[in-house]
This record gives sequence, C-alpha cells and structure tokens, in this order.
Amino acid sequence: MALNNKKGVSDKTRERVIAAANEMGYRVNRVAQGMARKPIDIGIIGRNYFEGYDDLVISGIERELHLLSDYNVAGSFSISSKIYYLEQTYADALREFKDEKDAIIMTPAFLVWPNNIIDMMMDVDIPLMFVGPNELAADRFSCVKGDSLMSGRLAGEYLTQTVERGKTVAIILVGKTIKDQYDRYSGFMEVITKSNFSFAGVYEAYEEPNIAYYLTKNILLEKPDLGGIYVTSANWLEVCRAIEESSPRASVRVVVTEANRHLHEKMEKGIVSACIYQNPAGQGSLAVRSVYESLAFNRDIFREQLVTPQLLLRSNLSVIDENRFFM
Repeated sequence: MALNNKKGVSDKTRERVIAAANEMGYRVNRVAQGMARKPIDIGIIGRNYFEGYDDLVISGIERELHLLSDYNVAGSFSISSKIYYLEQTYADALREFKDEKDAIIMTPAFLVWPNNIIDMMMDVDIPLMFVGPNELAADRFSCVKGDSLMSGRLAGEYLTQTVERGKTVAIILVGKTIKDQYDRYSGFMEVITKSNFSFAGVYEAYEEPNIAYYLTKNILLEKPDLGGIYVTSANWLEVCRAIEESSPRASVRVVVTEANRHLHEKMEKGIVSACIYQNPAGQGSLAVRSVYESLAFNRDIFREQLVTPQLLLRSNLSVIDENRFFM
C-alpha cells in the first residue's frame, strides 16, 4: 500500500517503506499490478464533425488507451458524425455509460447544452471529464483544453510583428459571449492595445461557414487598409475563400486556430500565414491519462488542465502528424 500511494498508510510509515525499497532496488511492476487490478473501462462520448479538431481529439484518446492497454485500461466509444444527432447521441450514451463505466470523457458538442443532458450529467457519480472548451466545465466538471488566453496573445504578437504599421487588424470569432472565445479575444486585444495597433473590429461568425465568408467579404470592402485577421473558429477556410476571390487578391495575413488537411496548401499559397495550434490530440491523450491515474492511484483530477498552444509556420507544420503529440 505504501509503495502504491494508497490511502490508510501514515506518512512516516510510507517514508520508511519507500527508503527500504530504494535501498534494495525494488521497483513496482506497474504492468503486473494493472493486470491484477479490476479492468478500467472509460466511456468516450463525442462528435467527429470539425476536421482538424474533433478527429485529432479522438485519435489522441485512442492513442493513450492503446498505451495503457497493458495496464488493463479500455475505452468504449459513442461518436456521432452527424451534427443533427448530437443531442440524441450524448443522451443515449450518458444513460448507458453512467451505470456501466468507471469514468466518462466528453468532447465539445454544443454552444448551449440542452437542459436534459445537463440534468443527466449532474446525476453522474463517476469521474466525468471534458476535453476542449466547454461552458459547463469551469464550474462543475474537470476539463483539459488549450490555453485560450495564451492563444490570443500568440496571435496578437505574431500579427503586430509581421503586419505593416499603418494597417489594421481584425478578429473573427464564434461568439464573444462564449468564455473560450472571449479569452482568445482578451489575449489578442491585450497585445494589440499595448502595441498601439489600429483595430478594425471584432466579428462574430458563430459556427456558420457562410457567415464567416460574407463577413470577410464585407471587412475587405469596408477596411481597405486591413493587414491581418485572427480567426478563432473552425470556419477559417471560408475566410480564405473570400480573400482568394477578392480582386486584386487582398494582401492580408491570416492567423487560424484549427489545423485541418487544407492548412499546408493554404500556407503554400500564402493565404494563411500562421496557425495557433491547440494540440487537440495531446488534449485527448492527457484526459485519458488523468482519468486513469485518478482511478488507479486515487489521485485528484485537476479542475482545469491547460495545454500550451504552439505557433505553426510552414517550417514546422510536420508537428500535425497524428503520430506526434506535444504536451
């Protein structure tokens, strides 16, 4: 018990046992220990809708489950690729998993969570963890997510160092009332304000690609001195399309957030200048590891774990490879 950090052993006794074990060169066999323990089954509920985020979160979860398979850890997935069936998918999976699994991991799904799902989550008495930005997580549940405030600061610093003085910069986000989006906006404005850059405005595209497209068209028309745009949502491809269609093509530095399969092409064309990579695979991996350590070793789960974002340029795009995870 002392070597395994179990409760019920005094600190003084634990110290004596550990000192004796170290002197004899004893090491705990974690694999054998895991195989002897009751299997840990984690229920994963999520969506696979936004390429470059949802799919990478799931791949990170799968990778960590594979690494922990020797420790008797497994996962059961309920994933919806249809945005219209999300509420049913989450409700059905919660109803099943809360009584059958040892823990639940949930990925982002709704800007506003349905009341029936909130009620079901509040009734869960096993560890429940969110991956990614979530309005519910900060107050009631544990979560792993990218550091949104730092993301905004990185975007602001990059643009202030690369956009010509006298030009303006803008931000296109999902919605300013959403905490994760507001944090990115706050970090961005903190840097822009200190650098005395001219700000063209904040534009809300929600999660609608068409809105992002037409907003960008209007910004280009109304702000001929526009030098940079920071796009905080997955709709950045529509922002790029609007820029490519402008005649002559606008000379605007675009900083995006999600890194889907089109990113390399858009960078090569000079449409996207940089990506503030949120490492979604690393987020999924860390969530599984945290839940496992809580169940296996009685460790507390931190209420909020932030994964540091990374500035991606053409020279380091290889980090998006699904086999490479940056923690």
